[in-house]
Amino acid sequence: MHESFEQFMKLASPWLPGYDRISVSALGVKKGDRHFLLSARVYLLSPLRQAFQRPPLDDSVFWGLTDEVRFVPAEFPALLERLAAGCIALGRVDGELPREPQANLSPWFYAGNAPSDPQGYEDPRLPLFRVTGGSRGVLIYSAINSGDVEWHLHSHRPPFKNLGDLHRHYDVPQNESGDATLIEVIVEPPLAITARSSIENGRVLVNVHAAKGLAVEKVSIGYVAEVAGKTKRGNIDVIQWVEKDRIVEGSAQLDLGDCPEADCLLTFAGTGIQHVRLTEGKRRLNVRTAIQEAFDPELKRLCQLLFEVKRDDAKRFEDGVALLFGMLGFSIAQHGRAPKLADAPDVVATTQAGNIAVVECTIDLPDKRDQVAIAVKRAEQARRGLDNSGWPKIQVLPVVVTMLGEREIAGQKEDAEEKGVLVLCSDDLRKAIDTIKRPVDADELFKEWVNWLSRPNFMRTGLF
Repeated sequence: MHESFEQFMKLASPWLPGYDRISVSALGVKKGDRHFLLSARVYLLSPLRQAFQRPPLDDSVFWGLTDEVRFVPAEFPALLERLAAGCIALGRVDGELPREPQANLSPWFYAGNAPSDPQGYEDPRLPLFRVTGGSRGVLIYSAINSGDVEWHLHSHRPPFKNLGDLHRHYDVPQNESGDATLIEVIVEPPLAITARSSIENGRVLVNVHAAKGLAVEKVSIGYVAEVAGKTKRGNIDVIQWVEKDRIVEGSAQLDLGDCPEADCLLTFAGTGIQHVRLTEGKRRLNVRTAIQEAFDPELKRLCQLLFEVKRDDAKRFEDGVALLFGMLGFSIAQHGRAPKLADAPDVVATTQAGNIAVVECTIDLPDKRDQVAIAVKRAEQARRGLDNSGWPKIQVLPVVVTMLGEREIAGQKEDAEEKGVLVLCSDDLRKAIDTIKRPVDADELFKEWVNWLSRPNFMRTGLF
């Protein structure tokens, strides 16, 4: 058995009692009576998660299906062996990875990176097992002329812009690092620290949701906290559990004294699951945020500028974005506010090291008025200006900030990121509001944004 297979099985096995369903999504190409896979995602679901659903696709070239089937833990090893062999047969979804002559299936295991310095609530790790098969291009172009693919997708009702749009619609991964077809198996841990966790008057309050069936006695919460200039670390093993409808809810408390923030580390059966940083709601460790709240209690005015702007007053949204970037530790210049600099960026945000985010703001879709292209153009202008002034090592990052949410800009965010443009939507801005409760290193945040754009989608964690 391949080492990647063994590693994945070893990590996932203790979690299996917490899963009750499998969500499967697949996209492929038809050749005669055989259904070949371009990409498929198999997701083990606990009661904490809903299944992904899409209407079926069945045309002369492509097929796409989603389904939800019952999960039986004892059958998982055999299921994984079939998937590792390049075959899916789950509910209505039945397909196989293509194999060219002398091409072998290639398995790969990703354990899920732990955040080194979370800015607040972080989702649990997301381990996956992936097996790649033959060429996507060879498979597609054996069924349709390469120049006709997008025209063919445009003709659907409803239409698709391109292959990337089709992959996103069925929530299946594109192979960011090559041309291979693939099957991906994801096992999100069936337990997590919830966003209801907090610190109140120095007392750490941790709330955990877990799937029924898990051995909750194997759950432990580690902590690391700075208290009166000293580091305190330990584990909370006494957790009070209460059965709910489809889950069990755990609660734990720890009095650390004057503790404005603490890192909480959830483990199960000796394996790390999640890293969350809790902060005391009333404390402001970020002096920039404390100053803002002196004139804007509870940041109500800032939230109005970011989330309640009317369509005819986009400048107010720019002001909100500028204030937020300032509290994230950037030095801010609103060049676009000056009438004689109307062609300048809306906001130029500079880190202490001199790295620059060229920010364009919109209350509409990121590319509705060519905002992405404008951001790229103005970043290039800034780059040339820095080069000509003797600053060739300074990094410049084009950023588009939109008032719309993640779902409203579906597809456009990925398209912009393929062009090297970071897109921040209202969901990101709300997370940033929590982030600014504590000091933020703008250079570290900038570095994370740059790295984000170079990572495959499945390795991307939160922007804040």
